[in-house]
Amino acid sequence: MKSLFFHIIYSISSIVFPSSPETQELESLSTEDFVLKASPLSTEPYANIKSLFNYHDPLIQKSLWELKYQGNKKIAQTFGKLLYETLLDELSDTLLFSNFDKPILIPLPLSKERRKERGWNQSEMLI
Repeated sequence: MKSLFFHIIYSISSIVFPSSPETQELESLSTEDFVLKASPLSTEPYANIKSLFNYHDPLIQKSLWELKYQGNKKIAQTFGKLLYETLLDELSDTLLFSNFDKPILIPLPLSKERRKERGWNQSEMLI
């Protein structure tokens, strides 16, 4: 019931207060276009830690802000698809070329207070 209420309020507020042109442009990008516009990560500081993009890229910063603080579902879908494709590629390569068969992916937990404050968990939105 509560999520229905928030959905209705969000829908009405989106009509009354439309997204900025910058956000609308982000939302209109296909996954492929998003990847083309984003700066790739140039160096990997740690061998076992993977990052999809350069987090100093303004496109990535704006996208993450939209996901984390605005609960932007379109951005979440884009990131979720990219994360899925990247994990699939990485795990396929790792399984093929090494004896690695039990990967662990650990999302960082969100406190109850923060979830109540925001109304969503951005990690759950990526699934």
